[in-house]
Amino acid sequence: MDLEERVARLERNLKVVIVLLVVAILLIAFTFLRLANLEALRVQRLEIVDGQGRVLILLGRNPFGQPVLIVHDTAGRQRFGVSLDEHGDAMVSLWNAQGQEVATMGR
Repeated sequence: MDLEERVARLERNLKVVIVLLVVAILLIAFTFLRLANLEALRVQRLEIVDGQGRVLILLGRNPFGQPVLIVHDTAGRQRFGVSLDEHGDAMVSLWNAQGQEVATMGR
């Protein structure tokens, strides 16, 4: 498999992961709202944590004030993120197990 095929495959897989994450977060929020019998849940930052309190999924804002979704591993390191840059363009970032950014797609 050449590099172009690998990049295309990675992009397809990332799109699937993004869609699944967004659907999962919406389902969690919808379930919470139904269980709490609330009309709306308004927060500036939503953290989904494990049993030890480590953040697994963060939904909030980046330094530009744009929405951001970041997925952490069980050690607390960022692994995958979706955000908007200062121009409002979508950005996808990947980090390796050492916490180093290995890929950014977008602008």
